[in-house]
Amino acid sequence: MAQTIKPFDLDIPGGSAPPVFGIDHIDVRFGRQLVLADCTLTISRGVTCIMGQSGAGKSTLLKAMIGLIPVERGHIRFRGRDITALDTTQLDCARREMAFVFQSGALFSSMNVFDNCALTLRERDHLSEGETRTRVMDALERVGLTNAALRMPAELSGGMIKRAGIARALALRPHVLLFDEPTTGADPITTTSLMHHIKAITGESPVASIVVTHDVSAVERFANRAALLLDRAVVWEGRPIDMNRSENQVLQQFVTGSLVGPIPL
Repeated sequence: MAQTIKPFDLDIPGGSAPPVFGIDHIDVRFGRQLVLADCTLTISRGVTCIMGQSGAGKSTLLKAMIGLIPVERGHIRFRGRDITALDTTQLDCARREMAFVFQSGALFSSMNVFDNCALTLRERDHLSEGETRTRVMDALERVGLTNAALRMPAELSGGMIKRAGIARALALRPHVLLFDEPTTGADPITTTSLMHHIKAITGESPVASIVVTHDVSAVERFANRAALLLDRAVVWEGRPIDMNRSENQVLQQFVTGSLVGPIPL
């Protein structure tokens, strides 16, 4: 029987710490459609933004990284371990180190903010109410929602709902936060607020935040690293400060929003 990987037991002993994620030439297929092809990307601690057009495969890549979608070819290594080779029990243990933040916040409308954030801690982790309260209130404080703990989702603004979704993920104390287009539909002020919280949260603790986004301005202001996904593969990765001076024509067309260039309309 394969040995179960326990939480906080994924680091390779000795030597330097491995990247948080090493995505190595993966293919992902839905039926006959190849969604990701020979896709390679390395993600370390800090904020990494994955950019790309709608339908480029960004959300698919995010879901493959947490094992929700199987890869047809290649490998995905999480903190040095190949998660594509794990059995179901091992994969569940690895997922405990990750938290996925949905675009909409995905709160249960029948629960207040506190209970939304506490649900997994109670049902999966079986924490005491005292420890649950400590974790949830700490998470809500970090996103500026302490005073909203007893409010229902219907009483919150769109930006507050998104921040509550972040707090629910933070309460799990993961090593990796994965955000699927958190700023979609948000106004510029809310976008700045959300990205500021993501940046601050990532800087306060040794975690990696992976953000799928179309917002080039947010990438330039808040990311430590960025990658551009086009035609099913990563075609550029580097520092946001280098995006405007890169000679990569695909990147330049995407960053400037030009109608002229190698990206088909």
